[in-house]
Amino acid sequence: QINPPAAIVGLGSGSFDTFDADGSVTFGVLLLLTSADARRSQRALRDYVAATGTQSIKAAVEADRDDLQLAGASTGAQAVCNGWDPPAIVTFGTTDYLGVEFAVSVIG
Repeated sequence: QINPPAAIVGLGSGSFDTFDADGSVTFGVLLLLTSADARRSQRALRDYVAATGTQSIKAAVEADRDDLQLAGASTGAQAVCNGWDPPAIVTFGTTDYLGVEFAVSVIG
C-alpha cells in the first residue's frame, strides 16, 4: 500500500561502466499524490515543483549537492534536480494517484 505523498526512485536502463561525458547518471523520482482530492493535490503539487521551500523536491535533492556521502564517506559527487514531466494519473494496483516524475542527475 502506498500512502501519499510518496516518492519512488527509479534508475531506468543503463549499462556497467557507462556514464555521460561529465560522469553523470540521471534517474527519475516519481512523486505520488492522492487523486481522491484533485484540487488539494494540485495545490500541493505547486509546492513540490517550486525551486525553493520546505516541500520543494529541487531544494531537497540539492540541499547537500556539493558533497554527496555514502556511508559517511565523501564521494565528491553532486546531485541536481533537472526538472519534471507533466503531471499524470498513475495507477498502482487498483488505486489511482496524481504523479509527477522529476529528473535527478548525480554528477561526479
